[in-house]
Amino acid sequence: MGRLARVVELYYDVLSPYSWLSFEVLCRYQHVWNVDLQLRPSYIAGIMKDSGNRPPAQLPRKALYMVNDLRRLRQHFQVPVQVPEDFFSVVFEKGSLSAMRFLTAVCLECPEMLEKVSRELWMRIWSLNEDITEPQSILTELLNTGTLGPKDSFHSQHFFLGGMRSLLELTHRERAECLCVGGFLVE
Repeated sequence: MGRLARVVELYYDVLSPYSWLSFEVLCRYQHVWNVDLQLRPSYIAGIMKDSGNRPPAQLPRKALYMVNDLRRLRQHFQVPVQVPEDFFSVVFEKGSLSAMRFLTAVCLECPEMLEKVSRELWMRIWSLNEDITEPQSILTELLNTGTLGPKDSFHSQHFFLGGMRSLLELTHRERAECLCVGGFLVE
């Protein structure tokens, strides 16, 4: 009889390219490493605010390093991450609040789809240079790629577009849990 799998919780935000790299490595090797991977969508801007930290892209030297680092990591991990054309607008103006609420809804409604949907959102922002803030564009893309079916779309759209209070409370609870376990940067 084999050892019991060790639980690894990945708190992540699709706005973070480093979260994507961690996500892909953990998904790729979870069975090799005997890991029970639990995906926990977490809004990084809220975590940064609550912890008093600043995003690396707001610090000139870290921003420059990040561009070169992502190029090396893309090659090493074989993950098609690239800096969006309008990086500052994407990261600092548009953000990821609606996408993270959507992922929280997917986590509630159909958790078995969370890995696939998360990957699609990362691909949109960090590989295809597409929007992740407009609900209809996200749902359309996920339907077109077969990630979600019409039934899944209805349920996720209900939460995603409705702005339900329970979803907001869950998002805040996830953020608080992330901070409690020391995940002040998520990355």
